[in-house]
Amino acid sequence: MSVIVCTATDDGYAEMALELIASIRGFPQSAGMEIGVIGLNCSPETEERLRAAADRFEAGRWDIALRAGRVKGRNWLIARVAKLFINRYFPGYGTYVWIDSDAWLADWSAMDLLLAGAAGGALAAVPDDWETDRIKGSLKLFARWAPPIFRTPTFKHAQRAGLSKAELEKLFFVKEFNSGVYALSGDAPHWPRIQEAMRRLLSGRGRIFGSNQLALTMAVHLDGLPAAVLPYAVNYTGWPMADAGSGRLLMPQLPHAPVGIMHLANRDAQRADRRVEDDLATPEGGTVRRTIRYRPEDTAAALAAEKTG
Repeated sequence: MSVIVCTATDDGYAEMALELIASIRGFPQSAGMEIGVIGLNCSPETEERLRAAADRFEAGRWDIALRAGRVKGRNWLIARVAKLFINRYFPGYGTYVWIDSDAWLADWSAMDLLLAGAAGGALAAVPDDWETDRIKGSLKLFARWAPPIFRTPTFKHAQRAGLSKAELEKLFFVKEFNSGVYALSGDAPHWPRIQEAMRRLLSGRGRIFGSNQLALTMAVHLDGLPAAVLPYAVNYTGWPMADAGSGRLLMPQLPHAPVGIMHLANRDAQRADRRVEDDLATPEGGTVRRTIRYRPEDTAAALAAEKTG
């Protein structure tokens, strides 16, 4: 079945997008997969480089019409909408995988999980990492519906967008799906529901930033469509540990499994300059100094680990 991995970038994120593509192509398992890039007002020079690296290139567009006052020239926000319409940018594929351009593939196990989840007809995605379980017990003390003292990210976005009381109640304890990495089959019933949810959110007071994650969440928790909930290693946004020998990125929790996709969300310094290095803890108690941006040696270490076990 044909697979396309999609991302979007402007000139500012182009280097990271190229690193993402290199991180995928570094694995022999990517043979036969295609890579599609949505360009966000890229310069001719950037577009040429992206076209050379990817299999497909399409110019970004506003798939949902918005007032100019809401956009305010921030055309990079096109990606927030376009990531939910990739089946229209690149029609005809059996499976679609989306990865934000400020992320890179560190271990092929993440791609395997994304494809396996989508193959079952589900939305394959990772929930946002906030601690629902810690707060849930205290909130159960409320015997009736009342304005909540604590607003989860899901509830905050849903309330701002003007969702109904019944919908808010269903979403109250729900973790949003992180839209930075997800997979869906081409014939999944989620596509029209996700796209319609996004239109609905943006036609009201919903913010462009954040509504994409809520749209995914609404398709699952309001429309009842299936989801394959993937581990955080598939879309890791925290601070990793590192292997003392190879420098390979590891999850900080035991048993220190490899990070599958390293997502540099909110890592402004690292996104701006790949030369920025950090001291990452090792499982043995030492440190490794390295960048958390993609390095070809990370792929080599992952492939060596595949061979040994």
